Amino acid sequence: MLNNDTEVSPGWIDELLYVFEHFNDVGMAGAKLLYPNGQLQEAGGIVWNNGDPWNYGAKDPRSRVITTLVRSIICPEPV
Repeated sequence: MLNNDTEVSPGWIDELLYVFEHFNDVGMAGAKLLYPNGQLQEAGGIVWNNGDPWNYGAKDPRSRVITTLVRSIICPEPV
């Protein structure tokens, strides 16, 4: 799902599909979101143990390597 103000870059869908095609057990893939001025809005999300959400990489430099890598997540057992 995309917001109505989203502007996609060339090849965007290929990059998202790449993750599913080249990694096992992928359940979700997300995009790096940039503000119109090129600043990083986020590169994924975090939900902390207390349930609070956070935009991963919010306002980091868009070239920061950690925001361009495939990451695994840890899902805690349901309570």
